Amino acid sequence: MSIVEEREDDDGEDKPEAGTYYSSPSYDMLSTVSRIPPMDDGSPGATFTQYQLDDIRTEYHPRSGRDTETVHFDDYGRKQTLSEPVPAAKPWKPSFKTREDFELAEIMLEACVNETLTDRLLKIFQSCAEDRGKVTFRSYSDVKQAWEHASTRLAPFEAEKISVSYKGEDKDFVVFSRDLWQWTLDILQHRSLALQMIWDAEKISKFNGFEWIHVIHEPWTAALWWDIQVRVLAQVSMYT
Repeated sequence: MSIVEEREDDDGEDKPEAGTYYSSPSYDMLSTVSRIPPMDDGSPGATFTQYQLDDIRTEYHPRSGRDTETVHFDDYGRKQTLSEPVPAAKPWKPSFKTREDFELAEIMLEACVNETLTDRLLKIFQSCAEDRGKVTFRSYSDVKQAWEHASTRLAPFEAEKISVSYKGEDKDFVVFSRDLWQWTLDILQHRSLALQMIWDAEKISKFNGFEWIHVIHEPWTAALWWDIQVRVLAQVSMYT
């Protein structure tokens, strides 16, 4: 902002009048506020010295019939009162055919359900609607209880803390694992799973440019599985 009072000198040149000053954006606001002339904001006797840094001044269109207002920055917008919107009788239309369609779509959106899962879920609803199936769950507790019961049929995962020394400091890590022997017995009890199991031990190695390094990524690639098969074959050969 720049405020300059000018007068025309005898030589025809406009020169600043004595006692005036210049204000530029490079000046600090607080160093010039007291030198700016009073401004009328609708309040009788209002002067610039009554304002604070960052105050907000709102000038309304003359035809609005509203007076100019000046408020502190923290108070700006707090007095604005907007009328409560009148809700539509059926706000889901015309985009959604029924309210239930909208509520289901809203849940899917909030849960970030992808296209594949959406199709699977809708097929279940359609099956129930056509009396080809039935969903008995009534709450999250019902779903959780069903999963907990199913988990007891297989070897459970157990949490184990492993400590590793790193740069002279012990680091603790929680690892979830299950007993491999019990896991193997679980597979044997299900014929469809047993047929997919790899029973012959394998040694997997990866070449690092100088030598082959043994890699373990499945139970049957570990040394113990290899040793077990060696012992089993030795015992079988004794009786054949």
